Formats: sequence, structure tokens, C-alpha cells
Amino acid sequence: MRGGGPILVLAGVLVAVVAPSAWAGTVEGPDLWVLAPDHAHETAVAVRDAFPRHLGAIERWLGVETEGHVQIHLVEGREAMQVVLGRWVGEWHVGGCSPPGTMAIRLDLLGSAPGSTLHGILAHETVHHVLSQLPRPAPPRWFEEGLATYRAGGLSVSQRAWLERNWLLEHLPPLASFEPAEDGSIDDAAGLVYVTGLCAVEHLVALRGQGGLRGLVARLGRGEPFDTAFRDAVGMDVAEFESRWRRGLAERGHGASGILPALLVFVAALFAATAQGVRAMRARAAS
Repeated sequence: MRGGGPILVLAGVLVAVVAPSAWAGTVEGPDLWVLAPDHAHETAVAVRDAFPRHLGAIERWLGVETEGHVQIHLVEGREAMQVVLGRWVGEWHVGGCSPPGTMAIRLDLLGSAPGSTLHGILAHETVHHVLSQLPRPAPPRWFEEGLATYRAGGLSVSQRAWLERNWLLEHLPPLASFEPAEDGSIDDAAGLVYVTGLCAVEHLVALRGQGGLRGLVARLGRGEPFDTAFRDAVGMDVAEFESRWRRGLAERGHGASGILPALLVFVAALFAATAQGVRAMRARAAS
């Protein structure tokens, strides 16, 4: 029996290396596996072709070089995504990323809400993948989600006009309020971190340009703590940055009050579209 040990180890290594490419529905690219159900083959091919372009563009944009193999799983349902990523995900999450090099996209939610197109989700999650290559700890959630949403295209023109017209942006929650709980869960059912983080990142770019953004990421890549890197790159600490940003929003919004409930309704409506897509998918599956 002891003599069989090395054989079992070798067999395990072979299974680990060969198994993903042997699965039905798997599409391969350079340093990339896209694992998908058979019925999603066309989507898997589209992901295989698009991901390297997104990755190369984001690496150049942020000045970060990534390494290692990437697996992108196209799944159905929240539970399947949680298994792939090995962590908690929200019911509304269309995509997710877990280091090193694992991404998941929910087929049943693609296109069900604004910004949930395949290319939008790929751009968003590829930013997470690139940032995961930086030394730990990870940047604050507002910055990472804001940067990913910024790269994916941000708010549509009509969404932004509605927010600005109704003076809602000045009532976004504090940046520090979005950090996950100890179990990894996130108390942000309305998805406000995406709007809040996006607006903060946009202000950072307006203040210091794309060079300032790359300078911040470069400092994070050298292992500087986020607060130190931010102060060196932006010229002020996060608290002062947030205070100035909010004062600017208030001046543009003329100090309107009582608007936060409307903002919650607006953002919740975006995710209601996702829920409607889920219900429709389940209804079709049951029929």
C-alpha cells in the first residue's frame, strides 16, 4: 500500500492539470480556461476572445502586469457562483472574482439589469483580477468597486442626468461604510457602493488625472498601505478628499434635503430588474 502513494499523488496531479480541459463545454485560450455548460458554448467562445483584450487594456491602463492562469466559470445561480468563488456572493451579483485567477459570471443574470452586458461584466471583473495581483491587503471596497465600475462604463447618460437633476449624489453613504463583515457578507442590498465608489473615483480622476490614478496603483504595487499611497498620490488623505468631494456635490446640488430615500428607490430599481430576470428564468425553467 505504501508503494501506491506516489502513484496516487501523480494521478492527482494529472487530474488537476488535465481535468478542466477535458470537461465538456470548456473553451481554452492562452493562459485561460472558460468552463461553461454545453448550451453556453457561444458565450464561452465570446468570453475567450474578449477577455485577453480586456486584460491587456486594463494592464496598460493601470500599469500592472499580471501572471498565472485564469479560469472563468459561466454558471447558473447564486449557489453555483459561491461554490466556484469559495465565498459569499449577493443574490444580485452577476459576476465575481476570487484570487488567484478565478472568475465567475452568472448566465441567468446577464443582461438583466443596466451594466450587466457580457463586456461590461468582463471589464468590471477583470479590474478585480488585476488588482488582486497587488500585495495584500486589498484596497478599500469603495475604491476597488468604483474603479471597476468606472472601467465598465459607469452610469449611463440618462442615469447620471437623473441623479444630478434630483441632487441625489450629495447624499451617497460614507466611503468607509462599505467594508464586508467578518464572514465576508456585505450589507449593501441596494448596491450603493457601485454608485458611491464610481463618483469618488471620477472625482479623483478629475482632481489628479489618469496619471494620479496610475500613481496610486503603482504605490499599492510597491506594498504601501492604501492610506499612505493615497496621500502620496493625491496630495491629501482620504478623509480630506471625501470632505472636498462632498462639498462639491452639495454645491452642485444646492443643498437639497430629503433625497436619500429617492436615491435608494432609484438604485433599488436597478436591482429590481435583476430580480425580475431571475424570476423570469425560474418561471421558464419550471414550465
